[in-house]
Amino acid sequence: EVKGPGFVSTAAAAPAGHEGATGGVQLKELGRVSAGGRSTCYLNLHGDHMAVVNYWDSIVSLLSISPLDGVAGSCVDRHMQPGAEYVFEANPDRVEHWTHRQRWPHTHCFVTEPYSSSKRQTGPECELPVHLVPDLGQDTIWAYRIDATATQGGGRLVLLGGAKLEEKQGPRHLVFHPEHKTCYVINELKSTVSTLRFRPEKLPTTHQAAAAPGGQVPVVSADPVHAEKPGAFLVHAETLRTLPADFESNDHHKSHASEIRLHPSGKFLLIANRGHDSICVFAVKSAAAQGEDEEGLLELAHITPSGGECPRNFNFDASGRFVVVGNQNSNNLTVFSFDLGTGAMQVVDTKHQPSPNFVYSLPHDEPEGRDLEASLGSEEGA
Repeated sequence: EVKGPGFVSTAAAAPAGHEGATGGVQLKELGRVSAGGRSTCYLNLHGDHMAVVNYWDSIVSLLSISPLDGVAGSCVDRHMQPGAEYVFEANPDRVEHWTHRQRWPHTHCFVTEPYSSSKRQTGPECELPVHLVPDLGQDTIWAYRIDATATQGGGRLVLLGGAKLEEKQGPRHLVFHPEHKTCYVINELKSTVSTLRFRPEKLPTTHQAAAAPGGQVPVVSADPVHAEKPGAFLVHAETLRTLPADFESNDHHKSHASEIRLHPSGKFLLIANRGHDSICVFAVKSAAAQGEDEEGLLELAHITPSGGECPRNFNFDASGRFVVVGNQNSNNLTVFSFDLGTGAMQVVDTKHQPSPNFVYSLPHDEPEGRDLEASLGSEEGA
């Protein structure tokens, strides 16, 4: 059993010379609040709110963020996926979870689409950005909006609909391509990646979804045969393996996908495999080279050993020329050079690091609405 809720801690970095600072920088905790659920695994800062994803009980919480000091405040809204009440009724333990990964819902991240800067018009008012939440337990990707104008409670989560994926894949994390209106989803249980065309115009407006009787929203298969149905906001284009052809991928106990990152250029997609202990590199096809129908689809380029055991997370540096891989079970960080033309990776350094859980690269300029994964979840909740 995973007991008790997770928490969200806000810390500030004290610069060198500040009272109490050692080694140049020291983190000072400014506040700590409940995450509203168990096995907290993902955070998304969005304006004056933060979306918090809890894996074990499939609860998405919405916290307020102080505009004065950036400290996370109390929960103003939360949403639990239907079926997650099993956690409270049956009190499952970690053994049951690892044996039956899809016995109940498991939300895993909360990712904001990048296309709404132009403010898609649906009528007299501008519509809000869409946020996608993969549910590993239900093979579903849920779509939300954050209605910051809601007067009651200071904000609310509005569920818009769901896209049903192929059964027993276990969607974990996703990323959007900045140009192709496409998202890529890693499926943890089958070690695959799915390319999905994103069509937000198929979703109801925030007002329509909020007014739906009983909160019922459409859940439509992402299969292309259902593409014309109302609510079909994701359409499946392809699913590819992230493991070599000769490696058994049907048993997630042998290997399971952990993280997905798109190179800053948008030309390569990388996926980590725990068990096989590798980084899979796909080239992203372009319309100029392969035609419009192939735009955004993937082509396998390389599969490279991760430099350790259980690559739970990895990230590019700010230049995009290096990849840092956190190998959790071997307690090390491996640094790779990254060829911008071919996507080839070469080890350049390895450093000891106890149980690395998350790798975050400091950008030159921090964008609003950035996604940050919390390093708060334990292994059974990941």
